[in-house]
Amino acid sequence: MASQNSRESLWSNFSFSGAAKHGCQPYLTKTITLYCREKKYGYAVPQHFVEQVPVLAASLNHLHVSPSLWLDKAEEDIGHTIVNWLYTGSYQTLHDPTVQGTARRQKEYRRSVKVYCVSIFYGMSGLASQALHYVRMFGDAVDIRIILDIAKEIFTKYRGRTDLFVGYIKYLKEKLNNMVQADEGFFKQEDFVKGFVQAPGFDKFMVQQMVSFYSDVIQDLKGNDIKGKVVKKQSRQATPVMARVDTGLWRSTRTRSSTLQPKSNSEPTNPSQPSFAPKK
Repeated sequence: MASQNSRESLWSNFSFSGAAKHGCQPYLTKTITLYCREKKYGYAVPQHFVEQVPVLAASLNHLHVSPSLWLDKAEEDIGHTIVNWLYTGSYQTLHDPTVQGTARRQKEYRRSVKVYCVSIFYGMSGLASQALHYVRMFGDAVDIRIILDIAKEIFTKYRGRTDLFVGYIKYLKEKLNNMVQADEGFFKQEDFVKGFVQAPGFDKFMVQQMVSFYSDVIQDLKGNDIKGKVVKKQSRQATPVMARVDTGLWRSTRTRSSTLQPKSNSEPTNPSQPSFAPKK
């Protein structure tokens, strides 16, 4: 009896995969070979997993001879991350034992930016959201100039398509804003100015950020100037306020009423980490 209860408990905790529930066995479907830009390795992925990504599924319809797909925007360094996500739905990178400490975090930052952009480009939104998490996490270990150099590479590689990278662009704006708030002369630095005229899309983005920042500064200055003029005008126009004396109160108390003075305008006021797979 105890043995039977044990078996029933085991079955109650057993779950079928979504594919198996619908009668599909993903590991028995045709294998699709994925290649990254360099075409150094061929990654075998069951067709069922590839078809979960609409952009890749649409590309399968155009295959006539060789069941393979070439992801020309994906570099070999992030090939493992893409394939691992197709299989498991999780974010994982290959560990490089030659890189440690800050250098390792900088490498993972670069990887996560690339994974995010490739994922958005090929319609892998689930992987993109995970990658953006690591962009923000590893970004704290990366100097702003390295962040901008990587951004320049992205704007060059995806010329005319960077408007798709909403999360990444928002992140860049936040980093720039924080940097300029800490150092208002950042946009005037020589090494920053030298970076222009190399990537038109990136130049346009940076000019927009500069205009936005200095527009806010000008608005703040105008606001403070107007506020100062209003206070000064009110101070000049202030006149004594005459208070009406209650004659009934005078007669009943038989005391002299004192002159009521207005409240002075000059009184002070109170100012208000991802998992790492063993190296192949």
